Amino acid sequence: MKKTSIVMECLHRFCGECIQKCLRLGKKECPSCRIHIPSRRSLRPDPNFDDLINNIYGDIDALEDYEEKEIENLNKAKNMNNAYAESRKRGIMQQAIHRKKKTQGGKEKAAPTSGVKRKSPGGATASGPSGPTIVGLEESTLIEYVVRRHPQETLVDRLDREYLRTSRDLPMHILKKFLGQKLSYQPYSHFQV
Repeated sequence: MKKTSIVMECLHRFCGECIQKCLRLGKKECPSCRIHIPSRRSLRPDPNFDDLINNIYGDIDALEDYEEKEIENLNKAKNMNNAYAESRKRGIMQQAIHRKKKTQGGKEKAAPTSGVKRKSPGGATASGPSGPTIVGLEESTLIEYVVRRHPQETLVDRLDREYLRTSRDLPMHILKKFLGQKLSYQPYSHFQV
């Protein structure tokens, strides 16, 4: 509690800013016992209680900052979704940059996707499950990976190049073995890919 105030009708103590906000926005009553408080004039500062809190805890602002940092560290240590959220943000940013480059440099018009059927190289019309197919467009046999170390990982170094391109037929254990050799980390089976 900072700048403690006492409600004169019931002698309950509250943080000065909190009780004034409560009276201004809510009903004019004590939050603890619901007794009517006519106005802010019914509140009195309590410097003796402030001194008591100061003697027990010391600098309250420093204590609150310390507690906030501790809570933040605990959340980072226990919440694995932070790494996912950071990765997702980076991916979205990279997509936006790629989209921007594509629209600025390419100036190609998008192919219409309103159910138009295109002719395949054999002469027959074809439309895929997600709409029409484009002549000459083949499915790529390559997969691109962005490999980043987990923010809390300390045993493995970062890769110099985070982008890998490989065949889509590559088994995962081979990729793990490659990363283990690249990062000098054994056993490579501990990698989570």
